[in-house]
This record gives sequence, structure tokens and C-alpha cells, in this order.
Amino acid sequence: MRSIAISAGALALALAAAGCDGDGGGSMTAAATPTRTAAATTAASATPTATAGASASATASATAAPSGSAGVVAQAQLDAYENVARHIYTAERAGEPVRQSLKRIAKDTALLDALAAGRPGLERTELMRQLFLPHYHVVRLRVTRAGRVTGDVGSAFPVAGSTRSLGGGSLLAISIQDVIGYVKIVHEDTGLPVIVRGQAGHVVSSLPALTSMTLPASGPVTVAGTRYLVRSFSEPGFAGETLQVSLLLPSAA
Repeated sequence: MRSIAISAGALALALAAAGCDGDGGGSMTAAATPTRTAAATTAASATPTATAGASASATASATAAPSGSAGVVAQAQLDAYENVARHIYTAERAGEPVRQSLKRIAKDTALLDALAAGRPGLERTELMRQLFLPHYHVVRLRVTRAGRVTGDVGSAFPVAGSTRSLGGGSLLAISIQDVIGYVKIVHEDTGLPVIVRGQAGHVVSSLPALTSMTLPASGPVTVAGTRYLVRSFSEPGFAGETLQVSLLLPSAA
């Protein structure tokens, strides 16, 4: 998992400006670093987890929202945490690391030669080589020509990335972070439970109980006896997928 450096001081300032302290109230669970593989598998013991059938005994139910000054403070906290989560996603999607990797791979002569010769086997071999190059972190590579996919390797559930023309009508799209890594970073930086949902079967959460639940897009909810306020926002995913990111702020109300 590639780490994004988010200043703890910057988060504290954002919360202070909102009239809040920096304690999200969430418990931080120890986690193994997700393992990157060509088949988009992640170590089963890693947290965040992408297991869809987790904790069927957990429950989610509506509860009363905090009112008055407590409600104002809670919403300000959620504003600050949402800004952090959005900043992390933007950095992973379009930051300098992804731009540099895209530029480097677009100059790969072996890949360009395979595309020019119409050799899909060689194209896949070179994409796989790029996927596992030491000292780089690329989790998904996809090449299309005239809207048809000619090569696609890596993580099944990555964040959105960037694209670049390879000439001859071919377009390269890459991602440098999978969703499990993004969730882990947001959880570590905010202390809040985080869940990201995409298309059917695509769900990753820092709190396994959430994967089997339907949460409101916003507002109060009780999960397994703990009260939270939910804040959700959308981000573009890879290859046209739409992601919904939800943050859960513990609430005393």
C-alpha cells in the first residue's frame, strides 16, 4: 500500500477552525499492509477488509440526530473529515506519483511495439512486468483501442487513475492505489470507520460489520449498539465505476 502523507497538524487546524477537537472517537484496529497481486487479491487477514459477508449479527438502525450546539459541532467535524478523505482520494487519483508513472509507462517501447504489432499476448506480458516493477506502485493497468479493451491487469477494485494516449488509437489508464489501501489510509488519518462501495460485489470497510449493511447516505445510525453520524460522498472509480465513500462519526446523542 502506498502511503499518502496527510499532516496531523493540518487536520487539527481544520477541526479547530470548525470549533472541534481532533478526536474522531473511533477505535483504531491493528492491520496488516494489503498485499498487491496481479489477480487483485488481498491478504485475508488484512484490515480494511473486503469480505462482503461479514458479521451478520451486526445491526444498523436509525437514531435521533444530535441537536443544538452538539449537532453543529458534529457536522463541522464531519466537514473536516470529509475534506481529508477527499484530499487523499484526489492525491491518489491525480497526484504527481500517478502522473509520473503514467508518463514512464507510456514510453515503454516493448509495450508500444506489442500494440503496433497487434500482439495481445506480448502486450499482457509487458503490462504484467510494469505491474510488478520494483520501486514502483502501480495496481492496475488497462489499455483500450477504439473503446475495446486490449489489455487489463491488476487490482479488481482500484481507485480512479489517469489516462494517456499511446498513439494509434490506444489509450492507457493506470491506478496507483486500490480501494483497500485508500480505506486504510483514511481510517488511519481520521480514526473513523470508513466504507467504500462500488459496483456489485465491490465493498471495502475498516469495520467488517458494515459490509453487510445498508447505511443511509447521511444522518444518524446505530451499528451494533454504537451510535454514529454518517457522511457520504461520491468519487469516480476506475473505468467508469462510481464509488460511494461513507465516514461514520461516533455520536454521544
